[in-house]
Amino acid sequence: MSTDDTGVTELLRRASDDLTPDVDRLVSGGIARGRSRRRRARIGTTVASLAVIGVVGGLAIVVPHLGEADSARGPGIASDGPSVTATETPTPEPTEEPTEAPTEAVRLRDIPAAQVPSVALSLLQPPTSVALGEPDVRLDTPSHRFVQARLDGMVTDFGLIDRGPGSPSSCESDAESMGGSCQEIEDGVLLLTWGPAVADGVTCQGASAERGEHEVWATSCNAAEGKDSPPLADEPPLSGAQLVQIVANDYWFE
Repeated sequence: MSTDDTGVTELLRRASDDLTPDVDRLVSGGIARGRSRRRRARIGTTVASLAVIGVVGGLAIVVPHLGEADSARGPGIASDGPSVTATETPTPEPTEEPTEAPTEAVRLRDIPAAQVPSVALSLLQPPTSVALGEPDVRLDTPSHRFVQARLDGMVTDFGLIDRGPGSPSSCESDAESMGGSCQEIEDGVLLLTWGPAVADGVTCQGASAERGEHEVWATSCNAAEGKDSPPLADEPPLSGAQLVQIVANDYWFE
């Protein structure tokens, strides 16, 4: 330590030797100041607690009202949006589609096989002058009538056939095998024509008309028999055009 510092210290010690501190007053003042600080701290804490309680209480008052309002409106609906009223969409009345009138089933007219040749000749325009012999009935059932007749002594066959529902047409296959032609002459009517064809010295020609599963056919030859018989004329007694007139006539159906 330097000489200057020693002198300063000595001066301070001498100056404070005469000072006697009032210990009781200092202690009392410190205690009083300490109590004041604790009171201020408690007051501050109490005020802060009251402020927090006030805020929480205010929220508790506001929140239930908000919850009640929301529950009254229903979930998912905005509080300030326009109210929506559900309207029931009318169910359109079913409209009835126009239905076509059912078509009556076509069937062959109920003509006895023995009368078929005379009926067939009556359908010709102009009428024919050939002489009709006694019919020779070969088959006479509702589904198949087959009869032979001689016109001026020459054989002519007539047939009415009901093949049954779903039976396939034989028009094209018969035309191919007989060297003829198959064509649709009106809606649903197929016409087969063939001949004249010569077989065993006999000339024959024929025609048939199909309406669904029904068929009317006719064959005319220039001899008393269809084969191995001497010709009685140059041509069959019924021409191809006359045979078409007979088989394609609506009279056979009802």
